[in-house]
Amino acid sequence: MATEKKHALYLVDKDGDRIELVHADDVDDRKADGWKEPEGMKANGEQWNAERDLPGQDMAADIAKQTAAADAKEAAQEQKEAKASEAPKATGKK
Repeated sequence: MATEKKHALYLVDKDGDRIELVHADDVDDRKADGWKEPEGMKANGEQWNAERDLPGQDMAADIAKQTAAADAKEAAQEQKEAKASEAPKATGKK
């Protein structure tokens, strides 16, 4: 039996304040946390999460997830370097 491919979806937060493109790996967790698919139409009159848009949404969410991971790695490295430069330097003098 074939399993249905999961897709990245636009979801609205539980307060209804923000719509975000959520990676396919995270959709179930977000929905369990109270997020849901937007009702109504986009500003351009098109339906949210339309079948024809799903492949593009998947690519965009993949890129966003990879970019976020790379940014987090870079920020951690910069923080590590900043702490190293702030550490007292041993001079060997008394």
